[in-house]
Amino acid sequence: ARSGQAEAWPNIPCHGDVFHALKPFNDLVSYIDNRAIDSLEVIEEIKHKLNHPWGKTKKEEKRKELFEKLAVAQEVSEKIMRLLEDLRTLYRWVQQDILCLAGPSYDNRIILLDFVVAELRLRESANPHRIGPVRKYLEINRDNLLAFVPLLEKCLGEIADHHKVPLKDVEEMHRLAKIPRSCQKHWEQCTHLCHRLGSKFYEVKKEVDRLLNSTVRASSVVENLNSRLRNYFSLRRHLGKDYLEILRFFLNHRRFMRSDREERIGKSPAELLNGKNHPHWLEMLGFTLFKKTA
Repeated sequence: ARSGQAEAWPNIPCHGDVFHALKPFNDLVSYIDNRAIDSLEVIEEIKHKLNHPWGKTKKEEKRKELFEKLAVAQEVSEKIMRLLEDLRTLYRWVQQDILCLAGPSYDNRIILLDFVVAELRLRESANPHRIGPVRKYLEINRDNLLAFVPLLEKCLGEIADHHKVPLKDVEEMHRLAKIPRSCQKHWEQCTHLCHRLGSKFYEVKKEVDRLLNSTVRASSVVENLNSRLRNYFSLRRHLGKDYLEILRFFLNHRRFMRSDREERIGKSPAELLNGKNHPHWLEMLGFTLFKKTA
């Protein structure tokens, strides 16, 4: 996918999608959570047999066997619970501190993500088939996942230069977006920034908010485009630049046969964009349309 994107749009960067990092991690936490619940159910089942002996469980040898199973089950459950708590903590760090829009600096995020990878590697032996893929993805895609952060920091510096205010104040306003508005700390820091920036406060805040809202960390736009093009890709074994060019020409000049918006029906994207009519796309390529005789 990255090779195709680089060939189609060589001057447009392709950053990592945080969804593909968080979703497997969250699935891992859910899986371990279910195993923890299962381990507790095993313990409760053994305790029930001990507290309500019936049939063979009344015999001393059977009860001794149940006590041994209970000790093993409790040890296994404690390990799973510790693993679950560790994974929950690591997941919250990745979601809320490392891959979030408003967070630490790029250098600190690199250190934090490397720490998370190291901690996952230490616990990988507990469930290599589940933890291993999550750890490898974070490790291999570290730079792509955090590629949006240097761009954010660059834009924050431009905002500070444009309004001639200290960069640390703009960075603090950037981090302010992470604190919920319902929290008193949010409004306390907001008041301090307002005093320091004076009349420039609202303009700086507006630009910082616009920057955060326009920062994309998902590939949903590309995936949407891919879903629309996939049917055309299945028609050929090889996709080269010539085929992509003719496909782009076709999609830009083919007229919509139906649309939710009435003004688009019978118009092509090119006609809607420039307001000028054009011949049928085949005629534009030099072909003659077949017309039925009356």
